Amino acid sequence: MTCCVAFLITLPWLQAQTICSNPPVVTINVDDATPCLGQTVTLTASGASTYSWNNNVQNGVSFTPSASETYQVIGTDSAGCKDTNQVLIDVLPLPDLVANSSSLSICQGDSIALTATGAVSYTWVEPTINNGDFYTPTVAGANVFLVEGVGTNGCINTSQVIVVVKDIPDAPVLSNNAISTCLNVPFDASISATVAEGRALWFSDVDLINRVGTEPELAVQNSTAGTQVFYAATFEGGCFSLPEPATVEVFELPQVDAGLNIAITAGERSSLNGQSGEGVEVTWSPEFRLSDPSSLIPQFTATNSERYTLTVVDANGCINSDEVLLNVKEELIIGNVITPNNDGNNDTWKIFPESALSTCTVNLFDGFGRRLLETDNYQNDWDGTFEGGNLPDGDYYYHIQCDGGDEKGTLVIIK
Repeated sequence: MTCCVAFLITLPWLQAQTICSNPPVVTINVDDATPCLGQTVTLTASGASTYSWNNNVQNGVSFTPSASETYQVIGTDSAGCKDTNQVLIDVLPLPDLVANSSSLSICQGDSIALTATGAVSYTWVEPTINNGDFYTPTVAGANVFLVEGVGTNGCINTSQVIVVVKDIPDAPVLSNNAISTCLNVPFDASISATVAEGRALWFSDVDLINRVGTEPELAVQNSTAGTQVFYAATFEGGCFSLPEPATVEVFELPQVDAGLNIAITAGERSSLNGQSGEGVEVTWSPEFRLSDPSSLIPQFTATNSERYTLTVVDANGCINSDEVLLNVKEELIIGNVITPNNDGNNDTWKIFPESALSTCTVNLFDGFGRRLLETDNYQNDWDGTFEGGNLPDGDYYYHIQCDGGDEKGTLVIIK
């Protein structure tokens, strides 16, 4: 009897077809397929038991892609059957955002303009201002200002600018904060600014724009009346201190008018006619023969010619003065006959009073108009001679000119 032996032959492809007849289907879930540069992405595959990603990605674990790339996953089920899938992650660029300041180093109290560029919209985080606005930092030292910008693709970038805020120096100490004087009178005090560090500068305006001095002592003038305020500031490290004001005042001189010159005959009663403003102290000098030297219109009795000075002092202590000439005309007694015969009686031509002659010019002429005598210092000594010879008897003519008027007449010589 022939016996038969049966063999079971299993083909490998038939075995694989039998085991993976129902392979896994791997799907990928992406939380953000178009992240902005710097953002995280989480890739989560499902449909299998285990997963193997390229580029060291772990399934369901977030990571930060640095560039656009395709990520592939292989999923394996419990039977060892596999499936693959892939996804493109398109990394979007950030806007080229740049934060700028109008100045990177300022003094405390100064303002800066903060402006960002490179995006389509901007949000300043610190400080909270609109793009391009001015801002005044309050903290000394390095200040960091941060802005966010959104690009055309919706991605957000940040930028910062550092501004150094320097402390302002201490204000100067002034020797005086106000001085005054009268017009064209020297100041009896000065104003100086003392600083601990840096240098003192003087300005004519509180905004410290118009500089008028670089020395500690303020240069002032007294030739123009008025009030002016100057400002001293310390300058150190590019920064000015707060200004210190100083007032300089130059007072007008009080008005004064001693009146017109007066011509009067001796013995007459009259008054000086001074004028000035209100609230002044009045003094006439010399005081003698005046009824009240502290009155603008003191009375007097004319005796001798005099030059009076009216001085006034106002509430500011300013002094002004003016003069008036009082010309007292003494009535001349003019001799009209001389007998020059050397008998000691009426030998010379006499004019009295002699004190009145100090303001007179004496002229004497003969009948032909010849000038025989001309002097402004007549001494009552003309004896009827001319050029060493005796003049004949007859009529001669005088013309005496004084401050108070003229006198004309005839002088007769009889021997």
